[in-house]
Amino acid sequence: MIKVLVAEDELPLLRGIRIMIERINPEFCVVKCALNGKEAVDYLKENPVDVIFTDINMPLLDGIELMKFTHEHYPETIIVAISGYNDFHYAQQAIEYQVKRYLLKPIVMEDMEALIEEIHKEYHEHSEQKERDKLVEVFCTNLGGNLKEDILKEGSGLKRQGNEELMQKVEVYIREHLTEPITVRELAAEFGLVAPYLGKLFKDHTGYTPGQYIQMLRIEYAKCLLSVNEELLAKDVAGMVGYSDPVHFSKLFKKKVGVWPSEFKGKKGE
Repeated sequence: MIKVLVAEDELPLLRGIRIMIERINPEFCVVKCALNGKEAVDYLKENPVDVIFTDINMPLLDGIELMKFTHEHYPETIIVAISGYNDFHYAQQAIEYQVKRYLLKPIVMEDMEALIEEIHKEYHEHSEQKERDKLVEVFCTNLGGNLKEDILKEGSGLKRQGNEELMQKVEVYIREHLTEPITVRELAAEFGLVAPYLGKLFKDHTGYTPGQYIQMLRIEYAKCLLSVNEELLAKDVAGMVGYSDPVHFSKLFKKKVGVWPSEFKGKKGE
């Protein structure tokens, strides 16, 4: 549900806007109708919303002040400024508060439909990005602890031989750049070594070549993402874990895990 607040001092227009919004897309729910800016601000202090439709000229507190309050306290909230032809110049002040959408009175249904569609798309794209960022943060946090050790223990065991500190730095570098293109040559250049020597040191340190280690972490990362979000598609996960080719990623996942990414989502709870 996308929560909407409408602030408009003309009651018939206020009701009309609410009906328009909810009729166009049932996912939009008008949770508050405010007759002035102060009423809207008082509500927002306890009840943040996703979208605000606000008139410019209102008593007690105008729309510009409402936009300013929203921008300062809820910067991710989408704001739509409503104004008549005669006071549209006031809406230009809204640019300071990153308001990029306007509706002119009288409001035409076609204009509202186009705006609702645009907001709906932006809202979901932003929500998906936030969810992905959260998953990345959770994974990276876990990878620094027990998950990292569990992954490594699945292989031939840890082999700790010299250059310990340097190889630990290489591990950290790989984890921090896991979703980016990484080659052994680039790793070697980053740490002032030749590629074959770095590869030997790294395998002595972990039991894996750098390429095997990167591949292993990416597959574990993919499993983590698929486990916590069933809505993700294989092509989305591929890009999130550092593979530009979704087909290559799916084949690699099938080879390493035993099932396709889409099948893994169904099997994880078994």
